[in-house]
Amino acid sequence: MRLALGQAITYGDGPATSDNNVVVAYTVLGLPVGQSARIYDFAGDEGCRIRRVKNGVAGGWQGAYESVEAALAALQAQVDAGR
Repeated sequence: MRLALGQAITYGDGPATSDNNVVVAYTVLGLPVGQSARIYDFAGDEGCRIRRVKNGVAGGWQGAYESVEAALAALQAQVDAGR
């Protein structure tokens, strides 16, 4: 199954759809049953990182990717490999 970015989590002064807000995280859609993940954009040197939950157990931060899309591709590769 192909993963996709879901709802964005924003930070700012306006409503969630405001252009003044900064996207700080995305939910990930399409993961196997019992799993969820978010991709967080830490900006700067830390880049984008993945936080994945399997069967209710949250894993640690994964990666330091240059973009949200790169983090999503890395997560897709993990899922495709059965990890």
